Amino acid sequence: MEEGVPGHISTSSSIRKLQLLLKRFDISYEAENEVTRIHLNGSIIEIYPENSHVTVSLSIPLPSENDSLEYLEYFSKAYEVVLRFILQTKKAIRYQLDTSLPVNPSLYVFVEYDNFENIIKDLERFLEKKDKVMP
Repeated sequence: MEEGVPGHISTSSSIRKLQLLLKRFDISYEAENEVTRIHLNGSIIEIYPENSHVTVSLSIPLPSENDSLEYLEYFSKAYEVVLRFILQTKKAIRYQLDTSLPVNPSLYVFVEYDNFENIIKDLERFLEKKDKVMP
């Protein structure tokens, strides 16, 4: 499990609670300043404070012209992580397509929370179910 670069791990108690939850479920993450980055089945989930709320940004890799059916399982697992998370949140969702790197396009999904406590509750519920439904 990766815990970020020494000296860059947040001292915020809310972020530490989030990281302790990830450790409990043995989830790989990186911590840099106020951003926690989670790697799960090919998707990337970033959690960070922003203005008066906390944002969860989920990144889904999209196929490019160089990909083939051999990558079907990889993309399917990444999509499943993101879909399971956003379908359980019951919150407003924003989408952003990133084609700045044509060989690595991505879809970003943004979910905003009022505070870290609600993110931690949703993430804990998601991780408890993850082991039951996702290999």
